[in-house]
Amino acid sequence: MENLTPSQRLRAAGLHPKKGWGQNFLHDSSMTTAIAQAAIEETPASCPILEIGAGLGDLTEKLLATGRKVVAIERDRDLVPILESRFAGENLQVIEGNALTFELEDGPWVVVGNLPYHISSRLIFQFLPQRDRWLQMTIMLQKELALRAGAAAPGEPGWSSFSAQIARLCDVGWILDVPPGVFTPPPKVNSAVVRLRPKKVIEEIDSPAYERCLRTVFGKRRKTLRNNLKPLFRDEPELLEACCADLSIDPQRRGETLSLAELAGLAHAISDRRPTSRR
Repeated sequence: MENLTPSQRLRAAGLHPKKGWGQNFLHDSSMTTAIAQAAIEETPASCPILEIGAGLGDLTEKLLATGRKVVAIERDRDLVPILESRFAGENLQVIEGNALTFELEDGPWVVVGNLPYHISSRLIFQFLPQRDRWLQMTIMLQKELALRAGAAAPGEPGWSSFSAQIARLCDVGWILDVPPGVFTPPPKVNSAVVRLRPKKVIEEIDSPAYERCLRTVFGKRRKTLRNNLKPLFRDEPELLEACCADLSIDPQRRGETLSLAELAGLAHAISDRRPTSRR
């Protein structure tokens, strides 16, 4: 079955792509080779690979060709025997499971995957807290989300709460653009591959306060900081003005203009000075 297309593999197993699971099978050999090489670049040869959503195994094949151990997590139980049969005797472990609840063993690992678009951001945030166990994560996303993930500063396309959460923890590199035609079935959107590498130094900050700050600042993009932050300060607007003044931030600015350092500073200020909520 080595030379069969994804459609032929599915038909041979009496299966069809599950649209509700966002199954789009990557089949272009040059694309899978490029992703596999990007996934292991600048990492030790002893570093195993976790593949999220192995599907029918076209990317898995190129990952195994690197000579590394591959652990493939696949939610679709119908695809697990196809993977096990295709790569019998090779250095592959297939785990039937949900990547949204998966916990890596102690690493370091490299993580790679063609993420289902409807849960890709949730998958990223499942693995970000585990970043001490992986060296890099090379993932395919819908291009719009990839632009947001890769935005590292205000003014760049896609700078958002999502961008700021990733940028605080990881450096993001753009690997390649991916057209719809390299998938079976082809999606209705363009895709892209990005690579996340955990930052060596991260400013200490209260994570819930930072996330609350981002939700507030980016919650209504057309509003000024003053208007977006008002609910956090209730009837004491002078504290809001003091926070902005201390950080040299004009409260008339909009959230998408704030740098990572300004957002972190604002999160610290909100955490330190936010008054107790009143009933």
